[in-house]
Amino acid sequence: VNSGNVVALVEALETAARDAGVDLSIRDARLPEDKRDGTLNITLLARGSFRDILHYIQLLELIPYQLQVADMRLLHVEGERAFPWEGRLQLRIFNYVGKL
Repeated sequence: VNSGNVVALVEALETAARDAGVDLSIRDARLPEDKRDGTLNITLLARGSFRDILHYIQLLELIPYQLQVADMRLLHVEGERAFPWEGRLQLRIFNYVGKL
């Protein structure tokens, strides 16, 4: 992953969120300081139903990037009707692998 294809990655993450029916926000995205390291660290917040968030996580496996879920937390939000669950995901994106 490099600065030239980060936009395509973000679009893939957002498309998967729309398909799963979750509200997605990108909280943090950091390219490595060492240009030889193509790993992107990204933190996402997905909000929706429990089922929709799990579906989103499944859809992440289908985007054309090699990635690792470094950390994941699912939190129930008391009193919230529209988005009763939050999924906080920390991803490590290694590289673009093309169409799967």
